[in-house]
Amino acid sequence: TRKVLNVCEKNPIGEHPLNYDESDPFDICAASYALIYHGNPLVNYISAGAVDLPEFKGQLCRVTKET
Repeated sequence: TRKVLNVCEKNPIGEHPLNYDESDPFDICAASYALIYHGNPLVNYISAGAVDLPEFKGQLCRVTKET
């Protein structure tokens, strides 16, 4: 593992471009791993500190298994 990390650190290349705005704060949906940018609607699971997109409202929280 250390050899792989050393090679990666010596030759950092972006093989997988990420599609996000690094200057705009966001959360990550616990159900779909999609980005939820600040100001967009979300479902907040306060006890878990997790958030979901509104389409997952009423489903079990992926973190606490509660609704």
